[in-house]
Amino acid sequence: MKKITFFTAIMVMVGCSVESADEFNTLDAKAKAQNDQPQFEIPSLTCGNNTDTSLEVTITAGQTTGAMGGFRVRWMTAEDYAANGWEDAEELQIDMCQEMFQVTGNNDDYALTPGYNFPFFLEEYIEGSGESCDRTLSCGMEYAFKVQAINESGKDGLKASEWSDVFFCSTAPCEEVECPAGYMIGSKDFNLIGNSNNWGWAHEFNFNGEDGSETREIHHKNGSLGGEVTISYSASQDMIEVTEGEGVNITHLYINDQEPETTNAPGQFDKTQNYKDADGKFWVMIKAEVCN
Repeated sequence: MKKITFFTAIMVMVGCSVESADEFNTLDAKAKAQNDQPQFEIPSLTCGNNTDTSLEVTITAGQTTGAMGGFRVRWMTAEDYAANGWEDAEELQIDMCQEMFQVTGNNDDYALTPGYNFPFFLEEYIEGSGESCDRTLSCGMEYAFKVQAINESGKDGLKASEWSDVFFCSTAPCEEVECPAGYMIGSKDFNLIGNSNNWGWAHEFNFNGEDGSETREIHHKNGSLGGEVTISYSASQDMIEVTEGEGVNITHLYINDQEPETTNAPGQFDKTQNYKDADGKFWVMIKAEVCN
């Protein structure tokens, strides 16, 4: 009995092993077939003619296979990419910087033939595409892109391509604003202050111990008008206040009871600060960046 039982168990085990092996081989063959299935070529990306409010990326289908099933594009700002990287997982939400251009039974507009160039205008797709991607384009904005050719829906043809390498493209650079040096016009010319051209003029203010203010022009070294500054005096607080006009950024400031005799830089000054003075009589020199 023991022998018969033992032999039967062996036969059953052998039978199960053969069955499992056949099933494994079938699955392995299917997986191998899927892995061996040809893919679409990876599309390429190039920057178009961009402005400060528009960004065009040209998507070029593979030179041999094209992208006959369509394609999809993903993007994020270069800043976000640098901070967070990019996951290729399919679980990435569709509304997170992605657009699908898929060929369907009723629409083959996105079936790209080999080498075909498709213009993708980012400004047409960012509005309402998700909080992290809904950003108004402006000058000097850099974005990271990638693209993938997708398989033809309902067809047993080429499978989707791999994702392209990350590609960067920017809106047009911001225009540089000129901010040349300017000097407050005063009663004492810089030629009388040492031998340096660091300063244009110095000026003596005298409010006779009473509240008052005076606005004076800032001129460039070529004599053209750049902007203005206002010097105010509060007798009750013994305070001097200097206020920059539009486009004026004061970089050096001299306020003192003593008439300046040298052009040594008196230090840095930015925006509005207050200075004490007992009688409302003092000298001021101002050098500034004046943005036209």
